[in-house]
Amino acid sequence: MASLKLDTLPLTFLKGVGPVFAKKLKQLGISSVEDLLFPLPLRYEVLRLRETRHGDTRAITAMQGDHKVFHMIASFKTAETGDEHQPPAPAVEAPEAVIAAREARGEMQFPFPVVQAGRVQMEWASPSFFEFDRNDSPALRLWMRVAPSDTPLSPRERQIVMAYLS
Repeated sequence: MASLKLDTLPLTFLKGVGPVFAKKLKQLGISSVEDLLFPLPLRYEVLRLRETRHGDTRAITAMQGDHKVFHMIASFKTAETGDEHQPPAPAVEAPEAVIAAREARGEMQFPFPVVQAGRVQMEWASPSFFEFDRNDSPALRLWMRVAPSDTPLSPRERQIVMAYLS
């Protein structure tokens, strides 16, 4: 199955969008289907609410222009004995294998909005919507990690990023 390139797909591809409406959208800075689906840029504001030896609390707000599009408050406690109660993560293919399989199929990386700045790497770790097996229970799995950068993150900062993504 050929994959669609949303960044080059014209708005007139969509049912109900003719040349006149496409021209009005272009005046708003929307010139492709990707622009319509993923209105970027997003700016993230992180407010440190509390830092103690037992844990941290942060308020994270995603902004688009002057509008708040998402807000969350996250708390992270310091690791201690007894935190091993969480069940093990499900087995998925290694990230390199997932990326190699996608590239072998000739597919582009899905443009998750949070990966646009290059700080996060994400890949589908389950079949796409088009390959869904009706006999399996529905599940979409994502593989994600904080991308390597010039400024390494502390283990606490990596936890904060991963909690925000999940």
